[in-house]
Amino acid sequence: MPPTYQEITLEEFTKVVEPFGFKPMAQQGAKEKVFGKVMSVGNTKISLRLYSSIVDGVSRGVGEDAIRLSTVYKKSDDSIRPLYPTDKRVYRTENWQSNLAKLLESWKNKAEFYICPKCNHILVERKNQSNGNAFLGCTEYPKCTHSQPLPNAKKEEAPKKKSDRIEDRGFTDRELREPWNGYTTKERRRHTEEDSLDVKHMMKNRDRIHRMEEGEKEIRDIEGGQE
Repeated sequence: MPPTYQEITLEEFTKVVEPFGFKPMAQQGAKEKVFGKVMSVGNTKISLRLYSSIVDGVSRGVGEDAIRLSTVYKKSDDSIRPLYPTDKRVYRTENWQSNLAKLLESWKNKAEFYICPKCNHILVERKNQSNGNAFLGCTEYPKCTHSQPLPNAKKEEAPKKKSDRIEDRGFTDRELREPWNGYTTKERRRHTEEDSLDVKHMMKNRDRIHRMEEGEKEIRDIEGGQE
């Protein structure tokens, strides 16, 4: 059964967000009730704006909106920038209270932020435009150009090429007894063809030697008869 829309009153909403330090604020151009909170992390000031979807005391109708948490930060030049590319959303279903509390709880722990070791402003996740790899960059860029890898980022190792040389491949005793172990199908086919050519060449040489031996015997027989 799909989740059903739950109407929210201003009183219910205030009861959930006030323990997390959110207070009503005036937001220019916003018809809905907005709650705000300012916090400092390192040298960065972050403003959290909670759009309640509540107009005239109750939430807007089903399908019209969701509760949104927008986060912006102030740079040292007083410009305002979004901390994340999109707002965090909480849908107005039966579990909206616990879901909203869980979202706001995640902002209480400042240890979750990464701090720039050069200027003490926060680091945010960015993407390298050339290869698409994610990394942490300073919010004071371009004034501060510090960057660092994401924690627990896995480095991709280049595939190791197989070698035909025994000392490079590090063959075990079993591999030496079974010479095709460790080879790809393509490598096996190539070596099989080479071995086949070697056998043909050896047979050809053997036949030629045999013919030479037969010729030498005939010459000896003829010379012996002439005597």
